[in-house]
Amino acid sequence: MNVGDIVYNQYHGIDRFGVVEQTRLDEDGWKYCIVDWVDDDKYKYAMQWRASLIGVDHSLEEYRCSQLKLVDSDEWIRIMKKAKKVSKRIKNI
Repeated sequence: MNVGDIVYNQYHGIDRFGVVEQTRLDEDGWKYCIVDWVDDDKYKYAMQWRASLIGVDHSLEEYRCSQLKLVDSDEWIRIMKKAKKVSKRIKNI
């Protein structure tokens, strides 16, 4: 993963998309990323709710690359357009 890559993460059913802003290689050999998440209000709300219940904020500032998936945005857009067409066709049956 590199700076500028689009990535995906899922937290308890919340789909998250963002762009890698920074990376670093830790002395343990793992690569970590700081991500600028897009439209991430559901996640922020979930983390605030969790913190209010247990008194600890578990929000992450850095993500180990194994927690993220690279997104081929052109491929995802192509697939979603196709799925939308199929959905419309099925709804009109």
